[in-house]
Amino acid sequence: MAKKKLWISYLPGADKEANLKAFGGQLDKYGFTVSAGFWEDDLKKLAWVNHREILEDASQSDIWLVAGEKEQFERESIRYGLSVLRLSIVPRRKSDIPVFILALGFRLEPEDLPLAFRDATIFTDGDPGWAAKLVARAHKKQAGAEYPYRFFVHAHEYFGQWFEIGPSTGSWNGAMFGVSEGEITHHAVGPGGFPPEKSVVEYSLRGIKAELGGVEYTAWAVQNKIGEDESYYVKVVGSPGKVIFGEHPGEKDAEVFVYDLV
Repeated sequence: MAKKKLWISYLPGADKEANLKAFGGQLDKYGFTVSAGFWEDDLKKLAWVNHREILEDASQSDIWLVAGEKEQFERESIRYGLSVLRLSIVPRRKSDIPVFILALGFRLEPEDLPLAFRDATIFTDGDPGWAAKLVARAHKKQAGAEYPYRFFVHAHEYFGQWFEIGPSTGSWNGAMFGVSEGEITHHAVGPGGFPPEKSVVEYSLRGIKAELGGVEYTAWAVQNKIGEDESYYVKVVGSPGKVIFGEHPGEKDAEVFVYDLV
């Protein structure tokens, strides 16, 4: 049986390389092919993209382990970077990847994590059997969560950060996307998978103000029909803690989804 390929995103940084080598070697003994990268907390440089290069390639990674201390898991910039990283992996792999969390020196609960990681299995290094438990879980088939929407991220230092939304089944009569912080600068409609070079948007709306749950959002919207194979793309400058999206707000039965990125 071929070894499963495990990628570690190590949040504490290169100054704790010895710690990473120690438990990386431990996992290697359990039959994984282990590789790792130190986390660089720099959202302006989109530094999290460095981890995507392996995670987006199903031939190079089967499992993703995020290891960090309490301080890193509480830092909003790291939480945001991890969230958009996971949201950017799926459209490239054409599938999700099993995600595990290793809490170093503290106890972590699912509700303490950003929404994108609520389904992750959490271990703590204080449990001497954590590596064996990870092996057991890694070889079980992981049931992917199902949502009524598609929500992905595309980012590169040259074209910036784009969010992609659309229905997972059926169609929407238009689409809307709003941010709690940051700024929306462009939007487009096109085939699912990647922001189009050219686009025609119908009845564009910009700068819509909305309050939901005590949070104010600034949103853009279009009335293009969005099917299962089409998407609404929005370019965002900054790192919003929350976003809202869904069908065009003018639709009577439009459902709005709130997504916490931090």
